[in-house]
Amino acid sequence: MTTIDVTKNFSRVSVGEQEQTDIDFIARKIKDLAEYMNQYLPDGRLKSIAFTKLEECAMFATKSISHK
Repeated sequence: MTTIDVTKNFSRVSVGEQEQTDIDFIARKIKDLAEYMNQYLPDGRLKSIAFTKLEECAMFATKSISHK
């Protein structure tokens, strides 16, 4: 990994209006899915893992949009 890679991967990136709209849309859809999952999945370890993966999905989707 180069210094440029480290800077790119670990820096906050400003986004334009369209990118912010896209991020907000994805966030709403992920929240909708989280609410559905919370209602229908039984409590326990597997539900916790599913939510952790959904959080990862949200993070990487946002990062993907902001780094295009």
